[in-house]
Parts: sequence; C-alpha cells; structure tokens
Amino acid sequence: MFRKLNKKSEVTTQIFLYVMVVVVMGLALLLGYKYIKQFTEGSSQMSLDLFKKDLEDSINAISSNFGEVDMIELSLPTKFSKVCFVDKGENPNLINYPLIKSSVDAQTGENVFIMSKKIEASMKIAKLTVDSGPLCIENNAGKINLRLESLGDSVKITQAPIK
Repeated sequence: MFRKLNKKSEVTTQIFLYVMVVVVMGLALLLGYKYIKQFTEGSSQMSLDLFKKDLEDSINAISSNFGEVDMIELSLPTKFSKVCFVDKGENPNLINYPLIKSSVDAQTGENVFIMSKKIEASMKIAKLTVDSGPLCIENNAGKINLRLESLGDSVKITQAPIK
C-alpha cells in the first residue's frame, strides 16, 4: 500500500520544503514592512492635518480680540524641519527661500509653508501678519512655539520662547 521513498527523493522533498518556507517567510516580512510603512505615513499625515487645524483655530480664536496675546505650542511630526510664515501684504525678501518665492510669485495666496528639504505642505490663513520677511521657525523635537498677538483685523505671529 505505501511505497518506501528512497533517500534521494527524501532529500529533494526536504529541499523543496525549505525553499517554500523561505519564500513564504520572505513574503510575510515584505508585506509586514509595507503595511507598517503605510501606517506610519498615515499617522504622519494625520499629525500634519491636526497641526494645520490647530494653527488655524488658534489664529481664528484670537483674531477678533484686539490686543490679546497668546502663546501656543503645536505638535508637528519631526520629519518636517521648519514652518515658514509669509505676510501677503508685504513684499518679503525671499532670496534665501526660492521654493517659497516661487509659490508667492505664483500668487497662490498660501502664506504658511511646512518644509523639510522642500515644501511638504502649505496653507492659506487670511488673518496672518508677519513683521518682516519670512518668519521661519525650526521644528524643535516635534514642537513649534508661537506667539500670537491680535491686531483686531489680523494676527501678528512671532516665535515664542521654547518652554
């Protein structure tokens, strides 16, 4: 009823089995890496969206209270190196920031730029004022500290001391 396999066919079967195990484990590792990478990118995008919403909400909340000053600390994923603010009303000196200059020259209306080596994201906040030139604030361990001062019709933004 059962035939006895010879040693040569046993070795061939074992080699085939080992190869299949290696292939299946490789595929599992590859798919696991892919899903972990997608998850971390998704959480980074959610953190960026939360940063944008918190910034806009903070500016809108203070804008109508003339003279009010507020210090805020916003979380920003560490993959972003800095956030730059540009006053649309002025003609800022953007020689050192060619990527921002091209966006401003294109009259996109965007005045907040979240950067790494390039502009990763940008947004338009209508009630934003910056003293002179672009104000670029370095990302300090995932935190951006801002000082907001209401001017009645707009909000002046400066860098706040690090807490």
